Amino acid sequence: MDKDAQQAAYNDEFNRTAATGDASRPAETGWDFLGPILMAEFDQAFSERRETEIRWLQDLRQYKGIYEPDVMKKLGKRSKAYAKRTQTKVRTANARMLDLLFPAGGDRNYLIDPTPKPTLPRDKLAQVVRLITQAKGQAPTRDEVAAAVMDVSKRAATAMMTTIDDQLADTHYKRECKKVIKDGN
Repeated sequence: MDKDAQQAAYNDEFNRTAATGDASRPAETGWDFLGPILMAEFDQAFSERRETEIRWLQDLRQYKGIYEPDVMKKLGKRSKAYAKRTQTKVRTANARMLDLLFPAGGDRNYLIDPTPKPTLPRDKLAQVVRLITQAKGQAPTRDEVAAAVMDVSKRAATAMMTTIDDQLADTHYKRECKKVIKDGN
């Protein structure tokens, strides 16, 4: 029975009870429908998840090279050799994904560069202009300011990459990614 049919049946019963003047039933609060609705949702989620869990168990048995329980009963005392082809394929997929995500030689798998036309906050820009003016003895040109802004942006990008490298090393990023990839495959 779907939710609308349940609600309609409950409304009919409620109206019949209210018409007879039965005072033993409390007034409708809106919470009366919560229990059946939640139970129906739970039952649906349970049944849908069950199919997935059965498939996961079959996949895990296949990966580990273990026969299904009913097949084991049929085999009896015969040989129980199982070709672990799935495990070989999974290991190959893991290795390929790790090669793509983590380049050889310790290179980064990301790069941080400034935008083609970087901008700075007003106070930083004023500081850059002031430094150029002090060094040159006169007001800088637009090209000089643009070159200085690009230099400041490149230095900030380099510092950001160093900070990110430190954070990734502290969290053992590569090791954790290997675990996630293995688990996912």
